[in-house]
Amino acid sequence: ATLGIMLKGLKIDAVMVGGPASKSSKIKKGDIIVTVDGEAATTKTVDSLMRGEDKPGSTVRLTVKSPTVDLDSRVATRSVMLTRMDASLPSWRIFQIFSEIKHS
Repeated sequence: ATLGIMLKGLKIDAVMVGGPASKSSKIKKGDIIVTVDGEAATTKTVDSLMRGEDKPGSTVRLTVKSPTVDLDSRVATRSVMLTRMDASLPSWRIFQIFSEIKHS
């Protein structure tokens, strides 16, 4: 199952067009993941936290912060609920698609 997000550390490096993150319109390239289902995300834990139960149709709540700053000089954060979609493609093909998106 996938959320349609490619990470570089905690930073969202690519969003797969047509994937759950893209369809939400609330996740953008450059956003930084702060929590996954209420648990603080670190570069060591973010992958396993996002994988969760790894079943299509299961949900995950992400708290992300934008790399931009609001008028009060505080970093804007937002909570986004995503539903994992079936990743019936082999993992190598998903990686290939993400690589093509990243370089386009």
